[in-house]
Amino acid sequence: MDIRYVKNSGIDRMAWDKCITVSYNGNNCVYSWFLDLICEDWDALVEGNYDTVMPLAIKRFLGKEIIYLPYFAFDFGIFSYSPVTPDKTFAFIQAVPDHFRYLRIMLNKFNPVDTRVKDPKPKVRYELDLIKAYHRLSSDYSPDLKRRLNMATGNGYSFSGGLSPNELIRFIAEKKIRLPNEITRNHFRLLRSVMAGLIRYKSGELCGVYDHHNELSSVALIDWFGTRINLVFQVIAPEKFQDAPHLFLIDRIINKYAETNTTLLFESVNTPTLPVTYQDFGANKSHWLEVLRNKLPFPQKWLINYLTFRTFFSSVHSLRS
Repeated sequence: MDIRYVKNSGIDRMAWDKCITVSYNGNNCVYSWFLDLICEDWDALVEGNYDTVMPLAIKRFLGKEIIYLPYFAFDFGIFSYSPVTPDKTFAFIQAVPDHFRYLRIMLNKFNPVDTRVKDPKPKVRYELDLIKAYHRLSSDYSPDLKRRLNMATGNGYSFSGGLSPNELIRFIAEKKIRLPNEITRNHFRLLRSVMAGLIRYKSGELCGVYDHHNELSSVALIDWFGTRINLVFQVIAPEKFQDAPHLFLIDRIINKYAETNTTLLFESVNTPTLPVTYQDFGANKSHWLEVLRNKLPFPQKWLINYLTFRTFFSSVHSLRS
């Protein structure tokens, strides 16, 4: 296989984006413009004339270049015009240059592996096909979810689309919603950039739920690509949790896109964790894999593992506090 490592400055962005557009497993977060927003730097592995590509997000850690998973990288991996085989998956992983002593690579569910890939870490997300009518989809909700949605409806919540990034930022600030450092760093620059980029390229939307006083209670960022809709990000006003506006918001998104040939994807790797059981919506489990290589010398090897764990734990804790 003709797989070559290409530095960012040498990437043919038109050919790259064309590959993502026509790939059977493409998504918005690996377009060149999105990678520019979420990555400190990024290079790539490219096969042939951009027939198959793989983004490599790069940053410096204690003076060394590492490959990492940036925030909002909700579906990285290998992307191709044609189905990816286990041989191709293995070949791309092997093609990562050895000077990267540390790497975290996400493989999407269309990137099969065999035993040559050592100790891949399985991850779970949830998917809900929306081709059925809403009344049939909602009939599959769990009894507890139906009860909470009836309560939210009775409390006068209403759905609205087309919110602006400033409305979300103001909501987070006014409600003192605690978020991971990756989002709040540099005054929400990352979140603003992602929202603005998705809206600019007509690939995403901010949706919200208002209470009967017309006060914003929960907000979600969704993006769409082909037949897939991704729940990228969701927040809730802490004092409104018992009213379940976050569940009502997901239900309204399902209602909006019901009877379309689309699949709603939950639990993206960087979706802030909310106490939502997506199986209550009738969603099914799907799986993806993470490949980790850590050949950094001690103590960098220990330190990066500690920081990764602490970042994940603080993200979960801050949104459940």
